Amino acid sequence: MLAKNLVIELSVYKINVNTIAPGATLTERTLDAPGYADAWSKLTPMGRAANVSDIAQTAMFLVSDNAKHITGQSLVVDGGWTCISPNP
Repeated sequence: MLAKNLVIELSVYKINVNTIAPGATLTERTLDAPGYADAWSKLTPMGRAANVSDIAQTAMFLVSDNAKHITGQSLVVDGGWTCISPNP
């Protein structure tokens, strides 16, 4: 909701506001977690957890001219996990 509210305030200055909602991601912390990669590979429709590059490439897209008319959005980068996961 913060991003959506900031759109109202910042669009007048031609500033885009978006968020990235990463799913399970292999990071320095999770690479050493026993079974983390295997568990998320089985739970994620794309068959693997994200890596840092997946999240970084999403950020690069959102700051590029290819996304210049996208604002107020939360882009989920989770390999499809939210499509099959139960609602909280």
